[in-house]
Parts: sequence; structure tokens; C-alpha cells
Amino acid sequence: MFQYAAGMRLAMHHKTELKLDLTFLLDRTPQEKFVFRDFDLPVFGLSTPVASPQTIRHIFRQREWPLLTEESVKRFSRALKLETKSARLERLTRRAVEKLSPSYHFYTEIHPSFDPVVLGLPSRSYLEGFFQN
Repeated sequence: MFQYAAGMRLAMHHKTELKLDLTFLLDRTPQEKFVFRDFDLPVFGLSTPVASPQTIRHIFRQREWPLLTEESVKRFSRALKLETKSARLERLTRRAVEKLSPSYHFYTEIHPSFDPVVLGLPSRSYLEGFFQN
């Protein structure tokens, strides 16, 4: 519930849709000293769009390439354009920038107390944590 509230607050601020990642919640791999929980937000009549497995893979693929920043992709694009003025090359470069540029900001809650940074996160953010304050 707290995680939903934190995500919904950010989504409402940016006037965007909140999508939930239920991967952890739905994973029933046996774990020591762990109580499995069910996804129960629909009980409260809340709109709960769930991110598809493809979307989640796409988001985490970006996280695996932290050195590939939007700026580095733009520099590479400019360097290629200096070599040739091919329209095909420019189209391919533009597609590469769109596909490879990080488009999600990752925020992991480090401490259980309220962090005001959360309120200023960009619209395409992936929140990880409990958010109980």
C-alpha cells in the first residue's frame, strides 16, 4: 500500500500513468524466514495497471548499461555524422539513440525515513523500496 501511494503521488504530480512491477510479489521461490503476500490492492477499488514482463525487461536492460548515458550516445552520434553525411546513417543513429538512451531514473530507498528527493524524481522513474514514511 505504501509503495503504491509513493508511486501514485509521483504519477499524479507528472500527470502520467503508474505501472506496477509485481515480479517480486509473484515470485514464490522458497525463502527462509519470509512470508509471501498476495497482491490485494484491487480490494480497495484502486486502478492498478501492471507493467508487462517485456516492459520490465526493457527497463532493467537500461539499468545494466549505466555508462551508456544519453550524452555519450549523442557524442557518438555527432562523431558518426562527422564521418559521413549519409541520410541512412543518420536515421540509424537516431534509432540507436532512441533505443539505447536511458529513459528511466532508478531510485532505491536507502533509509526508512522520508526522503524529499522522491517528490522531485522525473516522470519516468522506477521506485524500489518500502516507502513507509
